[in-house]
Amino acid sequence: GLLVDLWGKAGNVEKAWQWYQAMLHAGLLPNVPTCNSLLSTFLRVNKIAEAYDLLQNMLALGLRPSLQTYTLLLSCCTDGRSKLDMGFCGQLMASTGHPAHMFLLKMPAAGPDGQNVRNHANNFLNLMHSEDRESKRGLVDAVVDFLHKSGQKEEAGSVWEVAAQKNVFPDALREKSSSYWLINLHVMSEGTAITALSRTLAWFRKQ
Repeated sequence: GLLVDLWGKAGNVEKAWQWYQAMLHAGLLPNVPTCNSLLSTFLRVNKIAEAYDLLQNMLALGLRPSLQTYTLLLSCCTDGRSKLDMGFCGQLMASTGHPAHMFLLKMPAAGPDGQNVRNHANNFLNLMHSEDRESKRGLVDAVVDFLHKSGQKEEAGSVWEVAAQKNVFPDALREKSSSYWLINLHVMSEGTAITALSRTLAWFRKQ
């Protein structure tokens, strides 16, 4: 598993895939993080068909895709180079069977005050309460980035507000002293950073 991860991070897709196959041939069952590492490697070099095969292999082995698996696929969909890529990534996301996919599919169009989206996001994050903070942060970042880049800016903002209230992005916004605040955009993707900045400024104006 470690060699799959190391070769993947080094960008050597063939070697990572060979070591993964070697594990299977030796009768070793890969774990979900190893599969996620290889999946990430395939997606980085746009090998979508191989990513699909790997995901089917995971499911056949009885491995349950994790929050990180879904986050990788959603980021791939957001950055899709073509409609075909995005469609294929959407199929991959659906095949994980992860609750995050239903959350995204059932995302309501924002009402006048966005409360319906906030309720939807709140229910989902309550469902995910047992996940570690880093996994939740990664997913919310990918969701807000996806919504922002697909033109659903109000929905992105409402999801961000709930995540901020639930401290999914710890230290993203800190009051250093009276009237002096720090906002850390480095821990977010582009769409999330823009959303966080605009919502934070709107909040200041209200105050």
